[in-house]
Amino acid sequence: MTSILSRARVREEPRSPHHSHDFLMWSRCAALETPRSDFACAVCDGKVYVAGGQSTIASARGVSTAEVYDLVADVWHHLPNMNTTRYKCVGVTWQGKIHVVRVFAEWLDSDKASLFITERSFAEVFDPNTGCWELMVKMWQLDVPPRQIVDVEGKLFSSGDCLKAWKGRIEAYDVNLNMWNEVERLHSRGRKSSSYT
Repeated sequence: MTSILSRARVREEPRSPHHSHDFLMWSRCAALETPRSDFACAVCDGKVYVAGGQSTIASARGVSTAEVYDLVADVWHHLPNMNTTRYKCVGVTWQGKIHVVRVFAEWLDSDKASLFITERSFAEVFDPNTGCWELMVKMWQLDVPPRQIVDVEGKLFSSGDCLKAWKGRIEAYDVNLNMWNEVERLHSRGRKSSSYT
């Protein structure tokens, strides 16, 4: 631990705590290039990806920036910006790509005189192999943003939103219909159960 702390002092830059699974202890790591809160975060191929969020408390708008953390080199690298600004967004790795989901997002408009255009229901998807963002239309059509989305054996599930951590049900994403459906509960002797199929 002493060597980690002295390395942080020598570099003379802010460091962020992270948990080391190798040693089951917290240590310091490089700080994000862009300070942010309420951002999407996902892990893919041993690297941590962050996107969106708010960079200042005073601003009600999100940011479009994204970064990837290389655990071995202890450094954050900038990624191409997303097509939209997003905050209070959720990140999930699915099918080898990073998905950033948020109900409302604002297009980045090159014409500074025009107003931002609010869009909804789509995700931004980053492909680490090509280094490009693309849009996934109508991935989240519910009115309230998700709290979390997880990949379980290639299927996406969500159980809460930004207003309520547990909605009393689990929803699964149907990739063919491009919509979320409630997962049926297992029934035991005619009674409802808290178990899911």
